[in-house]
Amino acid sequence: MKTPAYSSQRSAAGFTLIEAMVAVVVLSIGMLGIAALIATLIQRNNTSIYGTVAAAAANDIMEKIRANPTGYSNGTYFTYLSTFGAAPAALPACDTSSCTPDNVAAYDAVKWEQSLGQALPSGKGIVCFDNSPNDGDSTLSSTGCDSAASGARVSIKIFWDETRSNGRATNSSVKGQRYATTFFH
Repeated sequence: MKTPAYSSQRSAAGFTLIEAMVAVVVLSIGMLGIAALIATLIQRNNTSIYGTVAAAAANDIMEKIRANPTGYSNGTYFTYLSTFGAAPAALPACDTSSCTPDNVAAYDAVKWEQSLGQALPSGKGIVCFDNSPNDGDSTLSSTGCDSAASGARVSIKIFWDETRSNGRATNSSVKGQRYATTFFH
């Protein structure tokens, strides 16, 4: 018995439509994967930028400390920068008039804390004596600084939070970040 010619054409046409629908679904899944990859790359790029900003900020305060040996030896930098928010509220007018080395240290501390807050999301920094600079809690509950200055290195630790940036939720697995460096004065 011979099958009518129109039935084989009809089943072939339906099979092509199913193939096209499967191809569209596979292509859509691939495009979603590419979009997720791009989002991850953008997040990693932000992390890299923030790390670079933190390294530049650490270098900035390090050079200011080295340029003001009297403020360093008097301990003024450590008075203002050894705990979060300890910088004086009133900014000395060192940019328009002459200042003592201690006033310069206070000025440097205020400007440095302000720059961290502007350049990094929830940016904070400390300068302290520490023999183990890579400790400390990235949630800012513990800075990990040693209390004794004898034989300890000067550590600069900068913390920031990447869970929220510019009011938008970002990668929640990347919470507190920390950059730490040391130097001997």
